[in-house]
Amino acid sequence: MISKVQSKEYHHEAALSANVKLSPVERGMVRWAVLDPGDKVLDANTNDGLMLQYLYRNMECEVCGISTSMERVRRSRSLLGQADIIFANAEDIPWREDSFDVVMMRKERNFDETRLKMLMEILRVLKPGGQFLLGTPYCPAPIRQMIGLFAGDGEDQAPPWSQGKSEIMGWMKKAGFQQVSWQQADLLSGVAIGWKRMTEQGVKA
Repeated sequence: MISKVQSKEYHHEAALSANVKLSPVERGMVRWAVLDPGDKVLDANTNDGLMLQYLYRNMECEVCGISTSMERVRRSRSLLGQADIIFANAEDIPWREDSFDVVMMRKERNFDETRLKMLMEILRVLKPGGQFLLGTPYCPAPIRQMIGLFAGDGEDQAPPWSQGKSEIMGWMKKAGFQQVSWQQADLLSGVAIGWKRMTEQGVKA
């Protein structure tokens, strides 16, 4: 029998060969997602719906998504008519706690104390033992430092790739995620992975 962890390489190869135009960071999240058919997945920053479409068609997942862009919501709904794609903010996810086996999200803003609530909200809707995958632009430290010499000092001007992986993982740990790790998706993007603590019985809720 092949476990979910052992099968992740197969899912990655399937994603690469499928006729779906996933971005490198989306491919990274698909590659490292630990999923079984029937698992419930939330995209907490839905873009065009293609990643959810792939998970629905090829991995037989129950998919849901949220976005603060009505255009993105409409685009995703056009691909996934039966899925719950909702106009909502990741800081106030309209599902009950312990709802999802996996939550995926593309990082578009840097984390700080005001964004910590978003990470804690994602943790809330994950089932015990559930997985969170955060796809993020990433530059090695020397490149970030060089570009930083020409960037402004304002917080709002800092691009999402300006945070290092240690800082990103630190915010996830602060929010309560366990066993936080990092996987490089390609030269300029990576995936931070965290887990919600299991129940005392050691099984998913």
